Amino acid sequence: MQQRLTEPGVLDMFLWDTSEEDRKRLRGLFADQFSIPLSPDGDRMAAEAVQHPDLWVLKPQREGGGNNYFGQEMVRKLRSLEGKEERGAYVLMERLAPPSTPNYLISPRTNTDRLELSATVQEVGVFGFYIASGDDVSYDVSRGYLVRSKSAHMEDGGVTAGR
Repeated sequence: MQQRLTEPGVLDMFLWDTSEEDRKRLRGLFADQFSIPLSPDGDRMAAEAVQHPDLWVLKPQREGGGNNYFGQEMVRKLRSLEGKEERGAYVLMERLAPPSTPNYLISPRTNTDRLELSATVQEVGVFGFYIASGDDVSYDVSRGYLVRSKSAHMEDGGVTAGR
């Protein structure tokens, strides 16, 4: 779904009553994502990621955090997928660079007698679903959200990964 919303015109279908200026601002909030099937376009994007591994994340096409590939691990995975249909089960996403915030990380394993200020980033996960057939919307439901902080040095671990 995230990838689909980054395609030209798709987000606009849901924001038809919003000004062009607001739609442009909203489109700017999405990270670029690209399919990488066995095709000239897929080959070009895979080569771009291998050449600039710090700019991309290789993600399996599934919901939830985790199982992503970064940096040289991503390069090795892409090379292992060369010429294989399995490559089409992944997408390349522009790597995010959120600002870090000083914070204390506390978990059930934390010794609260020795708290240390850490560089953290914050994540927000929104849970809901939307089911439609053409213009006939059956469900458009929001069921909540999750906000959490994690170490700024942690590459993987989405809001639902539990890390």
